[in-house]
Amino acid sequence: MIAYKYRGGYTFNRDLDSIAGDYFFAAGIDKLNDPFEATYSIAPIKDFIKFVELLIGREPNLIGMKESLHRALSSTGKAGIFSLAARPDDLKLWSHYASNHTGFCVGYEVEQLEKFNSDARYTNYKIQVEYSERPATLDLADITGRNIVTFLQKTIGTKHPEWEHEAETRIITDAVGPMPHDFRAIKSIHFGLHMPLEQMEAVMERMQGRGIAYYKMHRSAVAYGLRAVPVTDIFADAPRYLYRVGPIGENPFDTYTEGTEKEEVLPYIHRAVEVQRRDPYCSKVEYAERCIGQDRPGQIYVHYRYNESYYNRYFTREEIDKLYALISDLQTI
Repeated sequence: MIAYKYRGGYTFNRDLDSIAGDYFFAAGIDKLNDPFEATYSIAPIKDFIKFVELLIGREPNLIGMKESLHRALSSTGKAGIFSLAARPDDLKLWSHYASNHTGFCVGYEVEQLEKFNSDARYTNYKIQVEYSERPATLDLADITGRNIVTFLQKTIGTKHPEWEHEAETRIITDAVGPMPHDFRAIKSIHFGLHMPLEQMEAVMERMQGRGIAYYKMHRSAVAYGLRAVPVTDIFADAPRYLYRVGPIGENPFDTYTEGTEKEEVLPYIHRAVEVQRRDPYCSKVEYAERCIGQDRPGQIYVHYRYNESYYNRYFTREEIDKLYALISDLQTI
């Protein structure tokens, strides 16, 4: 899923620094422009607590429930929010958030913002904002922690229909401030109708080597609207950003399988290692193996290091074949 962030104009340098630095800024609720953010009702929970107190008095369990309620609700005030829109051609959003069409619009793959790379190195939550004439109502199930997404949806993911044209997706983080992301989450950049040429070229220069698709917004010739026209990347021949081939540990291809099965599995293990050692967030491949559990039957996992931490990446055989076919430097290693 691709969603869009309108940026630039008066804040061009700041916003270019963030996308070139592979981070997004998660804002606190108090910094958002809707004064009714985090508006919801907890009346059913209060009524339940009051009813139980009438029946059995102020039991320790009720005090604990009140404390849990307070902790759950206060946690939303600490959350960071990165807001994204559904479309790159919304006239209002270009006017409001991209300085009257002088900025740019970044297309992110939302799933890669939820997780840093494929390993949940950082895990965020994605919610699709719902629009309602009335605030959401929390019940007891919402504060038990059994479904954090539902809790976030009701507390900081419900807005008045006045905002419905944004069709907003939100990435919720556990803190406010700059959040690192996999640079491959950025798939496209649309330049505003009135964005200066020198700024367009500055964006391409800072973002070179990342395979980003560029577009320039133009007025539609037949309607009140915008159309996106592809723009040639003037740095298309630049080296790939952060590209490297990591080392391999000793004895990385040990396998539990034997005989015919080993002959069939081992080539996939070798290919998965070649794929992973070219991942920009891989410092070293330690070993690779076929999954022996029942939760990922037939998959191959690669155990690798990034900086000082260790991770597993899981591949289906179809993914291995697809990614291995994209490697262009096997003959030069």
